[in-house]
Amino acid sequence: MQPRSKTALAWSLWLATFGCCAGGLAVTLVLTRPLTLGVLVEGAVFALAFALGSATIGLVITLRLPANPIGWLYAATGLAWSWSIPWNPWIEQLIRDHRSLPLAAQVVAAVAKLGWAPPIALGVTLPALLLPDGRLRSRRWRVVVATSVTGVAMAVVGGSLAPGPLDNLPAGLQIDNPLGLPGPAGTLAEVVTVLGVLLHWASLLAAGSACCCGSGPPVAWSASRCAGSPRAPPARWRGCCWSSRRPPALPVTPATWPWPAPP
Repeated sequence: MQPRSKTALAWSLWLATFGCCAGGLAVTLVLTRPLTLGVLVEGAVFALAFALGSATIGLVITLRLPANPIGWLYAATGLAWSWSIPWNPWIEQLIRDHRSLPLAAQVVAAVAKLGWAPPIALGVTLPALLLPDGRLRSRRWRVVVATSVTGVAMAVVGGSLAPGPLDNLPAGLQIDNPLGLPGPAGTLAEVVTVLGVLLHWASLLAAGSACCCGSGPPVAWSASRCAGSPRAPPARWRGCCWSSRRPPALPVTPATWPWPAPP
């Protein structure tokens, strides 16, 4: 992809996220009754802290380092947080008015039940696995990537079809999942949802351990990766490059720790 195309794509993702947030504000102003300051503040905080915050981080990284996938993941995270924002005020007002939900509203409400899973995977799990240079530390971390993607897919699909209340809606507006399957099919959907959530959190914990400690205890420098490798990260990130193997005869003492000992 040409540099201009990457720049255009980066701005398009940010503008799409901003458009979803602006659309949510417009729909709220038109439909939500009673319209209170608390409703506006709550929506603004969510949009700024999650949707636009992630999208802006992604935009900055993709413009400066377009070859690094971490920036694109953050750009996608902003869109994953914001896609349902324009729909939420409409769905909530339909429920307040005791009106039936159209098919589109039913699908959005059901899919958004576990809508927090994709942005967490895109904005936390996968970037943690790719730090600091946008590459996995070793091939074995592909298992964690596959686990995260599989877990998110299972959680979203299973949660969309599992019976029960939609707890993603505000208190007092929660309704039963309109797409929930009855009988054994619904039970299977619940099992798939639970397994997907477990895989999602397991991959998040594994990514956290990779981010904090590399692929093993940080007991020695990796000279080939931090100094002489053509794929070495920038100097400001070299403190994160730790060896993935424990030296067999090197005891873990303050003298062998990869950062300076405290004075």
